[in-house]
Parts: sequence; structure tokens; C-alpha cells
Amino acid sequence: MSGTFWFGPYVSLLPGKYRATFLLKVSPPPQKPDEHIITLGASANFGRAVLAKYEVKTSEFLNKDKTVDWQEFTLEFITRDYMEDVEFTGLAPSPNFNMYLAYIIVEKLILSPGLNYEVFNIRRGLQVQAGQTIRDASSHSGEVALS
Repeated sequence: MSGTFWFGPYVSLLPGKYRATFLLKVSPPPQKPDEHIITLGASANFGRAVLAKYEVKTSEFLNKDKTVDWQEFTLEFITRDYMEDVEFTGLAPSPNFNMYLAYIIVEKLILSPGLNYEVFNIRRGLQVQAGQTIRDASSHSGEVALS
């Protein structure tokens, strides 16, 4: 398993704690519990500095009532310095599934009373490398990336 499903957009982040939420769906429904689906990542400097990564496995879809529903996956990471060229990636997609990406939301977590986070929707500017953007009425925006 190699390759890139999506990458980008390239953004700059101030020092702080962040949460990236990915909304994904797969088909056909998974059958084996430990099969690799995709690796989600956050990196800087065009992928040279890994901020966080997470391997999505089929078991995360098997324990749900409906395996065709959208599932959220989150990564949390801390940047101690101003970071440039930060991107949110989908790497090493399994060829055994059709995968859909509806959106990625990046939240800056503020560890103080009052406002808990700032939200940055980075769906625009995402580069789909091994797939296409299609209309899907079940997603929040009406479009998804399909590989």
C-alpha cells in the first residue's frame, strides 16, 4: 500500500494545540477487523516534519450499526513554533475499498475559559491525487473526494 489519496492545502499555523477532524466513508462494508484502510496525517514543511498520523483500520467501521455511514477521525497535535506549509493528508489508501472524504476541519484548541476553539474549514484547496471530486448529497457540503 503506497500512494497519496489527497494532500494539502498548505496552510500556516501559529504555535498552539490543534485538532484535525476527517469525515470518511468506505464501501463495500469491511469484513476483516484488522485490515488497513488509510493513514491520516498532519505534517509541515511539505511532509518532512510529521505532526501526527493515524492508521484507520476496518475495525473502526465494523463496530458501527451501519458501516456505510460517515465516520469521524481526529488527530491532535501541538506546534511549538510558527509552522508553514502544514498539510493534512490521506496516505496509503487500500485498493480494497472506495473511500470518500467529505471534509477536514482544523480547530485551534484554546486552553482557557470562554471560547474553546477556533474552527478553520480547509476543504477548499485540498488536492485529490488518486481520485476525483464528486457530488454526494449525504455529505455536509454536497461534495466528496472519491478514490
